[in-house]
Amino acid sequence: MVIMMNIKTTRPFDKLDYQCLGPFVISDQINEVAFRLDLL
Repeated sequence: MVIMMNIKTTRPFDKLDYQCLGPFVISDQINEVAFRLDLL
């Protein structure tokens, strides 16, 4: 799951917005703690 902290949506208020997005497909492992995701 991806936390919505830095993702902009069209919802008018943060309280009414989605809290998490996902699941997404992992396309590549960059290092031990970072992954590249296929968002579309």
